Amino acid sequence: MKQRQVTNLFQLRLICCILLLCYAFWLGQKHILAADVTLFTDDFNTAMSLSRWQKKHSQQLAHPQQPCLNRITPAEWIVGGGVITLTLDSPPCFIDFVPSMLDLRGILSYSIDLSFILREDLQMDRALAFLWQDPRNWYNLKFFGTSLLLEKVIDGTSYVLPGNLKHFPFQVNRTHQLHVEVTQQQQIKVWIDQQLVLDVQDQPPFLKPLSPHTISLRGSVGLVSRSVTSIDDFSVRASLPSGSFFSLNVPQYKQHDARWKSQEYDHASSWTTTPTMERWGCAVTSMAMILNFHGINILPSGEQLTPETLNTWLKNQVDGYLQGGVNWLAVTRLTQLVSQQLGTPKLEFRRQDSTPQQIQAIAQQDIQANKPVILSYPGHFLVADGIDSHTNTLLIKDPYYAYQNLLEHHAGTRIDSIRRFQPSHTDLSYFLFVVPETVEIELRDSMGKVLSTETVTEYLEDPTSITELPNRSPVQKQLLFAQPSSGTYSVHVRQPEDGEYSLTMYTYDSQGNVAVHHDSGVITAEGKSIELAFQKEPPTTSPTPVPSGTPLQLSSPIPTPIPQQTAPPQLPARLLHQLLRQQQYIIAQLQSLHKKLRSPTSYFRLPRIDHFFSW
Repeated sequence: MKQRQVTNLFQLRLICCILLLCYAFWLGQKHILAADVTLFTDDFNTAMSLSRWQKKHSQQLAHPQQPCLNRITPAEWIVGGGVITLTLDSPPCFIDFVPSMLDLRGILSYSIDLSFILREDLQMDRALAFLWQDPRNWYNLKFFGTSLLLEKVIDGTSYVLPGNLKHFPFQVNRTHQLHVEVTQQQQIKVWIDQQLVLDVQDQPPFLKPLSPHTISLRGSVGLVSRSVTSIDDFSVRASLPSGSFFSLNVPQYKQHDARWKSQEYDHASSWTTTPTMERWGCAVTSMAMILNFHGINILPSGEQLTPETLNTWLKNQVDGYLQGGVNWLAVTRLTQLVSQQLGTPKLEFRRQDSTPQQIQAIAQQDIQANKPVILSYPGHFLVADGIDSHTNTLLIKDPYYAYQNLLEHHAGTRIDSIRRFQPSHTDLSYFLFVVPETVEIELRDSMGKVLSTETVTEYLEDPTSITELPNRSPVQKQLLFAQPSSGTYSVHVRQPEDGEYSLTMYTYDSQGNVAVHHDSGVITAEGKSIELAFQKEPPTTSPTPVPSGTPLQLSSPIPTPIPQQTAPPQLPARLLHQLLRQQQYIIAQLQSLHKKLRSPTSYFRLPRIDHFFSW
């Protein structure tokens, strides 16, 4: 009898082990399921498309200080007729045009689709850099005549991959369809008009894994000095790991928190009788969540960054609030100030209007890349920081309401814009123009070319309002122009009828430093032009000499050195801060994982390890 009990116990344990192995296998299979996500798309139907791209590189091979030319003027991509076109008529050169907010780093499998037209003649250089890191590191498809050549350059050295040259019967002025796939197994496949033309296996060396990767609409000319190409319906998609639940766990703040709900929001007492954070603080509270997620949790003064202290900081800045609305560019300037002290990332800001479906796709891309976003519908702002793939919706942190996901939110179908924040140590330059609703602005460069700006009209609504017409903040009209070059610009101002006007211009250099320019007066319907000089890089200044007899004020006292003693080596403050942040982050994620594993109804996966090293 005892032997039989032992045998039964052994069989029971064996069955339990098998069940556990099956469950683990099921979880593993669940983890490797892939979801197709649109990372970037542009149909080039409006001139606003140009604001979503930026020129990263334009230089002649023999004269690197000179840009690619279209005869005598610098070559530029131009949107018109539903396509984007580049015309080069230049000495040998390269020009790279990349999406402003696309980072393929850590994405192992993706595809590119576009339509292209080879204008005028086949005997011209055309190109698409389907993987681009910088001017010395890229993968490129080069079209010339009927040839299709795959080029690879790593650290400035060209590498030839087997089978990288094929032929296809391209036709002049005909629309061709291009499909490029890069797989997790380092395969590169190229289809032209649904026909597989290239199938190449990549080989070492590869691009630096922790540096940003993107794509480039590349223009180039060589022995043939002219090239004309038009592109339409551009999209980038990726197969991303799909679990049932994925959250970045952005810290939650509420605008009606008792610690700050009664604080005056901005200087709201000038336009409402209920000027509190509880009524109007959704945007600044959402921004405080994003900043804390990125480790930016201390203000330059040393105070803890909360919705309350962030509101106070913005109120004390010349550019903090714009007629009741948060100036997101002032926040990027704040990230620069904190970065100088703690080594945390600067955050580049981008805004985009679109349909709820497209905004959800963009948000999923950023969340998968460990970048939470701020969504908005008219009058309200909230944070999206996770994905529920079972219901195909976003997990949210609403600063006022208790909703946990966008599907259940009463205004989820009204989402019409997204604010994205890219950790960066590069370029924070921007132009911001604030005018009354009736005033129109046209921005031109030194050559008189009209530049494409983004027009934004924003306001806040009091969520506690029960009247038929909700209580609103003043409506503000903004025009934005990202990453301008140094030079002199012309700002042309006009309005439908003669009368008074006011204009406030905020210019931000590459480090986020702000200069404010005011202009007002009377204009006719013909308008007036204002000259705006801009220097992208901040001036280098020498330390101000201390007058004789004036004691030198130090931020902290310098101890008297002790003879013949060597101070022990210390970690740099920036590195120490990063290590502490990473330790805190790992502990928090392990605690969260422990809670999730105790629940049989949910599945949780840790963010990619490259998040820890994203800056």
